[in-house]
Formats: sequence, structure tokens, C-alpha cells
Amino acid sequence: MDLAVLCDSEVQSPFATAIHLLVGLFIIASYIPQFIRITTTSAGTTGISGWYIILLTTSATSHFAARIKNLNTSFAWGCFRRGDLQGFNAFSALVIYLQAFIHWAAAITLLAFYVYFRNDAHSSPSSSPSNPVILGIVLTHAAIVIPPAIYLLQLIIHEDHPDFDVILGLNSIYGIFLRFLGILTSESRSQGRSQPTKPRPAGHHIHGLSWLAGLENETAAAATGLSALI
Repeated sequence: MDLAVLCDSEVQSPFATAIHLLVGLFIIASYIPQFIRITTTSAGTTGISGWYIILLTTSATSHFAARIKNLNTSFAWGCFRRGDLQGFNAFSALVIYLQAFIHWAAAITLLAFYVYFRNDAHSSPSSSPSNPVILGIVLTHAAIVIPPAIYLLQLIIHEDHPDFDVILGLNSIYGIFLRFLGILTSESRSQGRSQPTKPRPAGHHIHGLSWLAGLENETAAAATGLSALI
């Protein structure tokens, strides 16, 4: 089949593209209450665990890396790189990347707000990591998972590569590694939310953060379901 025809098959309808954009807006909306609470209220970051911020951010980074090197979306990226898809056609074919990027960017923004506006030094200093530790873990994790994903994406789009089968094997192994990281961080976040919390004046804010995490999970599930249906 002609390559141009295959590239055209990656183009989504305006309705499908709008659905993907709507899911992206839901993801942004799930973070806005925490941005407002951290920056404009006296509670600030009180009641938000630094470990939760680490797990939230690394989970989003792993998901973003998995989307970057995904075989199902890499073909559309190759079509865009070759110039076979342009304008709206290119945007609609690549919009699937947008959800993972928005989730990652929102998590990174929440991390930045948490570090900059942090005011929980007197709440539980021994149980929550310091800002340098949080940034060190998150940046190290990102440096480990993002560059290999981008490198694999650049290799995957060249199907005429003499070692293409080896590249596919490496991509699969790396995908298993990212899936393991995702499961590990998701389970850690769930266990952290299920731990009993000592009563404190800002306890209701912990409930708000749990609501945020629940909405994230529901939004991610909705995105997956919509992507499968469209």
C-alpha cells in the first residue's frame, strides 16, 4: 500500500480530535484546585506529602516516556517528519501525544509550585523529604527515562534500518521497564493515600489531594477508553 495512503489513515476526524482536546482540558482542570490552594490560601502545601509529589511526577514522566516511544503512534510521527502530514492532518494524528504531555506538564508545574511555595516545615519535617531530595529524585528519573524514549522514537520511524528487528526488541524491553515503573509508582501512591493520617487543622486538604489523584485516574481511564473507541 502507498505510504501516503497509510499516513492518511492516521488522520482523525475533527470530532475525534476535539474529544482528545477535551480530555486534555479535564486533566488540566483536575490540577487547578491544587494550584489555587497552594498559591492563594494560608494552608499552602500543608498536608501534601513530598513523597506523593515525587510519585505523582515520576508516574507522569514514565507515562509520557511510554507514549513517546509507542509503536502505534510512532508511525504518525514518522509521517509528520517526512512531510506527508501537515496542518490539521498532522495535528489530529499527533494529538494522542498531547494527553500524556499535558499530564506530565501539569505534574511538573505542581512540583514547581510545591517546592516554591512550600510551607510545611513545621508539620512533619522528619517524614517528608526536603526540596533538594524531591528535585534530585524527579530530575534523575526524568534523565533516565525520557532520553531513551526519544532515541527509540527516532529509530522506530526508520523501518528500513538494517537492525530494525533489534530496535523493536529493545523498544519492547524498554516498554516493559516503563510499565513496571508505572505500576510501582501507582501502587505506592495508592498505599500512601490509604495510610491513616493524624488529625491536623489542614486535614481536609489531604482529602482534596486524594480527590485530585482519583480524578487523574478517572481521566486517564477515560482517555484510554476514548482512544480505543475513536
